[in-house]
Amino acid sequence: MNLTHIHLLLNHFPIIGTLIGSLILIAGIISANNILKYTAVWVITFMSTLSIPVYLTGENAEETVKHLTGVNESLIEIHEEYAIAAFSFQLLAGFAGLLYMWFKKRGTPRPSFMFFIFVFATFFAVGLMAYTGLTGGKIRHTEIRNSIPLQTPTTDD
Repeated sequence: MNLTHIHLLLNHFPIIGTLIGSLILIAGIISANNILKYTAVWVITFMSTLSIPVYLTGENAEETVKHLTGVNESLIEIHEEYAIAAFSFQLLAGFAGLLYMWFKKRGTPRPSFMFFIFVFATFFAVGLMAYTGLTGGKIRHTEIRNSIPLQTPTTDD
């Protein structure tokens, strides 16, 4: 097993796990159930931890596939740009989740903005992770390349 295999093996977990965690979070918010909210914090924080090796092995995966027939370098670049954004929001959600759990364990009041940051980062992470997964899939799966057009993220300079 090499780093490319690890990237391909693990990349699905943060995407699906964060989606599941966000659904638990929505259920917890709607029902005002603190156990569900706390479970969502644990799930999403764990998925944030899993996203670290996925992100760190991405460069090796790129080196493995960029010279293969049918691989388009621009698809890799688009995937990489979205991966950076998704990883950033995933880490923000994980860090906010860790702080939330730390305050809870200490029994001290949690700042009200902390849960808002967690929710905000989680929902951005879910969307970005899903789109990052789509862009990654398009690198080698020609059957999905034309299903949804890819766009390069724009930045305001």
